[in-house]
Amino acid sequence: MRETDEVFIILLPIILVLIFITGICLLGYGIYLIFKKVNEEEGLNKKIEALVANIFGLHLDPFSRISVAILLGGLLSLSSFFFILNMFGYIEME
Repeated sequence: MRETDEVFIILLPIILVLIFITGICLLGYGIYLIFKKVNEEEGLNKKIEALVANIFGLHLDPFSRISVAILLGGLLSLSSFFFILNMFGYIEME
């Protein structure tokens, strides 16, 4: 084996785990922003309405901080999760 192959074998799992952690952090930040916006409302009914409006309204403003954090965090965490599963042999990807 060449030396570059050995470095690649060592660095690939580390990079995938870091991408997964970054995605989870972005997803958590987006959820935090949603609940921060929801907690500004008074009363339980208003809070539930605001939560539903924020979740279903993500597509209305795709470049807001909440939308970018949720969508990018979900994409990064899901894709790296499946690559990690593939790396450990739990699933087969071609």
